[in-house]
Amino acid sequence: MAALVAITSFLHETTSAAATATEGVRLAEEAQLDLLLHQRNADPLVKRAREVDLTQHLVDARQVATTEEEAHILAEAEARVSDFVAASRADSPTEASKQEAAYVALEALIAVNTEQARDATRQAASLGRTATFVGLATGLLLVTGAALILAWLRRSAFAPVLAIEEQMGRFTQGDRSARAPEEGAAEMRSLARGFNEMAATIERQREQQLTFLAGVAHDLRNPLSALKLSNAVIAPDLPLPPEDRIRQTFTRVQRQVDRLERMVFDLLDAARVESGKLDLRFESADLRDVVHASVELFAPTTPNHQIVVDAPDEPLVVSCDPVRLEQVLNNLLSNAIKYSPKGGTVRASLRRESGFVRLSVADEGMGIGPDDIDHIFDPFRRTGASKELVSGVGLGLYVARRIVEGHGGQIVVTSTPGRGSVFTIELPAGAAQVRPAASESAGGPLLPPLESYG
Repeated sequence: MAALVAITSFLHETTSAAATATEGVRLAEEAQLDLLLHQRNADPLVKRAREVDLTQHLVDARQVATTEEEAHILAEAEARVSDFVAASRADSPTEASKQEAAYVALEALIAVNTEQARDATRQAASLGRTATFVGLATGLLLVTGAALILAWLRRSAFAPVLAIEEQMGRFTQGDRSARAPEEGAAEMRSLARGFNEMAATIERQREQQLTFLAGVAHDLRNPLSALKLSNAVIAPDLPLPPEDRIRQTFTRVQRQVDRLERMVFDLLDAARVESGKLDLRFESADLRDVVHASVELFAPTTPNHQIVVDAPDEPLVVSCDPVRLEQVLNNLLSNAIKYSPKGGTVRASLRRESGFVRLSVADEGMGIGPDDIDHIFDPFRRTGASKELVSGVGLGLYVARRIVEGHGGQIVVTSTPGRGSVFTIELPAGAAQVRPAASESAGGPLLPPLESYG
């Protein structure tokens, strides 16, 4: 019995070793993914964020290194990654070769962790044979009990380990759909679940990367095509067209440049959010000024829409970042207009409720389907009904939510397909205060409670 207890204890250690090796594989795969994302992004902010993630994954990998061989290979990988980061920051011509060397070093780290997991599996199988021998040696009185224990061990421990080893092999060979069965002992289920979560995370990140690249490429193609056509109007070997046509061409060019600029700003804001560098500069600001500034920006651009402002008579002062809140409101108004292609009323409402300040934007557009509304604030998410009708990369609402949350508030949406949507921002009223209204003689007219634009 003591021998069986010792074998079981050693089996637990073997399982822990396999789990540690699996974690090493996951961290190395994550580091490889960061390396690829670093190379595919031109934005310096995104590159720095990937460098931080890459370094952190290697630090975590060192914490789970269990052998001198693994530590040596990990040190080599750290050196190659450090060389690549230095070459990238210096814009060195050797950047590509340094990246390849770093990738190969990480591949070696994956291989040694995979081999460690296989060694643990082989040790577990060897323990099974030893347990069988010990069970037979305990005598006729323990034959039945030993047989039951061995059957349990084979069914609950060894088979899941072998199954996990098989799936790990498939995954490392490029089969990204490989998943381990979550069965057997609790440790085996936990190990299989960890491997499956790692594999799913890597595959999901890969799909998100491909989806993002495809979306950006698609949305860049349209304005670039328009710019190319506009440029062809003024050919170097032909007489200049009439002045009115030149002005129309430059107007079209300016519109496309503005569109590209908005896309770039969305990408930059998303990068700042992901890296935790989206700064909010709080100051006392009248939310009515924020609302009217946004409305006056969009009202002249959309003759088919009537933009209505519903705000209180008295100024509503809040400690906030007015520039960022105006960015949020600009995004909501822009979406309300774009997703109402037939025109209609867009209403911006501002109210001070009990305990919070509520700002909402309502439209009479196409609305959001139930399958999309739960994911409307996810990055790179666009509603299925409008992907071909409205341009964008799906980052505006994601950034807007993070800005609102940075103010301690929340943003929610209600929508009925075919009848429109209402986006509501709620900010805590603890930072809000109502100033006495200024008279016209004291410095200017009062803002009306309800105004129409368009």
